[in-house]
Amino acid sequence: MEISLILNNELVWDKEFKSCKEYVSNLKSLAPNEVKMREMEAKFLNLVNTDKDVSKYYKIGGALCISLLTNTTFAYADTLGGVSDKLKTIVSPLIELLAGLGYPVTYGMLITGFIMVIMGKKSKGIDIIKWACIGYVGLQFVPFILNILELIGRELRNSL
Repeated sequence: MEISLILNNELVWDKEFKSCKEYVSNLKSLAPNEVKMREMEAKFLNLVNTDKDVSKYYKIGGALCISLLTNTTFAYADTLGGVSDKLKTIVSPLIELLAGLGYPVTYGMLITGFIMVIMGKKSKGIDIIKWACIGYVGLQFVPFILNILELIGRELRNSL
């Protein structure tokens, strides 16, 4: 088979291709010298170990080859704010569950406090009731307090 490239009625490039069997047999006769291959490998590894840029590109190339061969994708480092938002989204159901437990726990503690008062341990019962109420109100303020702290942290990061 022959391929020719003609531009403005002039032959620019011409290549004749042999059959695959001939091409493969020619390649087998051109097998590389093992000693030279090992020398080239040693020089390349030395270059990877000594030059930071070559090392970085070698790692990127290796990761890209692995990604292409295994059809996987790699995660990348996001900004601190992006990571924070993703973590908030991931942990949100757990936080909602814990915040939702505040009401039943407070209810149980109030009942316990009043039972203590009924049993005659007035100071202990009132102490339990007081701290249950303070804890519940504090639990309601947690999202507000954390939003304020997050705003302060974001402003500090932006100012640096």
